[in-house]
Order: sequence, then structure tokens, then C-alpha cells
Amino acid sequence: MRKAKPYLGHTFGRLTITGIAAMPYADKEPKAVGLCSCGARVEVRLYSLTKGRTKSCGCLQKELARQLGYASARHGQSNKTKEYDCWINARQRCNNPNNTDYKNYGSRGIKFLFNSFEEFYAELGDRPPGLSLDRKDVNGHYEKGNVRWATSKEHAQNKRCSAN
Repeated sequence: MRKAKPYLGHTFGRLTITGIAAMPYADKEPKAVGLCSCGARVEVRLYSLTKGRTKSCGCLQKELARQLGYASARHGQSNKTKEYDCWINARQRCNNPNNTDYKNYGSRGIKFLFNSFEEFYAELGDRPPGLSLDRKDVNGHYEKGNVRWATSKEHAQNKRCSAN
């Protein structure tokens, strides 16, 4: 079993070890009490710290998500809304070669040109029940003026011909 005391005062990522947490069982991995650079106090397994699995109280992951455009804190919407899901899914279809739909979007040159969820939401607003995201010009980009909420019938009429 790893001893926690030698790590007092050491910093791992954004966490500085300030103490040792009470252990309910003597045979379990010790937990350290850490002070994050954001001011939060957390208890973490010492093993997670020394192996680099834990680097903050969680603030680092939120910060990185915000920088990548995945965070919802800036627009006041939950990242579980249908509008947010549409934004993420359309971006993935255009930008992620590992996405199963990339061959029909990104590899055809279709680009996702909204710079943020706020910009996307300002263009489309709330998604009406029963409608989904559609591009007016099937060969155009996801951009202002070319996106709409559409019915299944509108989608069916707006498909590219498979012979193209």
C-alpha cells in the first residue's frame, strides 16, 4: 500500500496535497485531500494523482470543454437540449472523419460554419416539436441563411439524388 504522507505539499496538475483523508478500510488505497488552484477542496485517490489521471477538481475538464465549444455555461442552455444535440451532431458530421455520417457531409466538402452554439441558436431558435435540422441547399454548408427546422416531408423533398 502506498503511503500518502510523503506527498504532502506536492502539486499534481492543479491539485496541491494538503492532507490525508480518513480511510474506512486499512487495506484500501489512501485518499489525499487536495486544494485545487480554483480554490475547491477535493478528496482523491493517491493512485489517481500519481498516475496523472486526476489533475484538478473538475474545473480543468470544464475549461477545456468551453475552449472546444462544448460547454453550455455561456449560452444558458443545458447541453442536454435538442438544439444543442443538433449543433453537436451537425459539427461531428462535418468535422470528424470517425463519424459514421462523415462520408455524406465532411468528405463531400460540406462545412459547419457556425463559430459557437450561441450563433447557431440565434439563427434557428428553439426547435419546434417534430422538426429536425435541415439545410435549405442540400449541397450547401451549415451556415447562416442555409439552415432551418424542417418536417420529415421537407427532408424527403430535399435529399440529393443517389446518382449524383
